[in-house]
Amino acid sequence: MSLFDKYWSLPARQRRAVGWGVVVAAIVLFLLLMWGVIKGIESLAEWLGEGPLTEAIWKGFPEGKRWTDRKFELREKHPKRTMHLSKDFNDINDTQLAAAMRLGISPCTKREEFEGLLNDGKLVTLENCKYYKLDRLTHSVPYLVPEAADFLLALGQLFQEYSGTETRFIVTSVLRSGSDVGSLSKGNVNATKNSCHCYGTTIDITYNRFDHHGAARSDGQLKVDLSRALWDLKNAGHCYVKFERKQACFHLTVRPR
Repeated sequence: MSLFDKYWSLPARQRRAVGWGVVVAAIVLFLLLMWGVIKGIESLAEWLGEGPLTEAIWKGFPEGKRWTDRKFELREKHPKRTMHLSKDFNDINDTQLAAAMRLGISPCTKREEFEGLLNDGKLVTLENCKYYKLDRLTHSVPYLVPEAADFLLALGQLFQEYSGTETRFIVTSVLRSGSDVGSLSKGNVNATKNSCHCYGTTIDITYNRFDHHGAARSDGQLKVDLSRALWDLKNAGHCYVKFERKQACFHLTVRPR
């Protein structure tokens, strides 16, 4: 007698028990198979190293998206360096503006003009990801030149490495049109007419609040972690940074190579 015949010769209650047992066994085998596939991909990723292919597999879009081939390498890591914010981050507007003009786009009067630059690849769109969160942007739009978008990811990765958490910093201002600058300057003495924010290279990141994830760290501790990550990238020549006390943010501009 075959197994099939033996199965149908069983009482109905036993057939149901055997049937459910087969279903559960099949599910377990499927999960084990998927686990083996995932482990195999992990091993392949480790073998490939930290190249673009590995990042594309494991970080996905937009977390692992790279818009350029620019590498944000560090001269040295300083995760325990004592920070003196006003002294360490004192790159004036003229210095940042010169870098923005070299790397960035030509300023646009209205936001509608950004659409053509997006279509041409001169600007890219920022999205919330595992490394940073976009604030409610009232006087700017979430666009940057590709090099600045890549820098933001590099900063987010280094910040999380130093904090030992998956906490995200919060981006409070990005690209502005001439109309945005004019509207903002009415009530803000720090908003200059020829703003670095008009070139798609400049980012404001608040230091007094964070999107908390992972191990508990206070906003004060995270502020130090963020400042250390910024200092390492600044020290390596990748950006200029100004510590804005009144605006409670780091005002930074990505430097051209």
